[in-house]
Amino acid sequence: MTATGWVISAQTKDADAAWAVFEQYMGGKPAQDRAKSGWGVPGLKSLYPQMPQESAFQKQVQKVLQGELSKSDFILQFNPYIGEETFSTSWKKNLEPALKGSISFDKFVQNIEAEVNTAIADGKRIIGA
Repeated sequence: MTATGWVISAQTKDADAAWAVFEQYMGGKPAQDRAKSGWGVPGLKSLYPQMPQESAFQKQVQKVLQGELSKSDFILQFNPYIGEETFSTSWKKNLEPALKGSISFDKFVQNIEAEVNTAIADGKRIIGA
């Protein structure tokens, strides 16, 4: 729902109770109270009108939020065959040589692409895809 880091595991013993807590905290009275206080951006668009808009700062928050909403209405896609660290590890490994001029920018990009593609192929092989 939002960048809160909440997770309900498929192994949860009482998934309905876990969901009830999540739903109440993120969409019920606690969420409404946070929205009305101006504490962050609510996870539900239906709570946006409850955000305060009196001060100049609060009006600026609304202006920025409205500008961002048009850029955020999509599903973020992840590659299921690689870990979240695959790209950053390759980036870090190749960045210093690129900055020092040991490799060109094109070689920097090629190295990262090759390493990530290898990791994807390994991931597919491991799961038999």
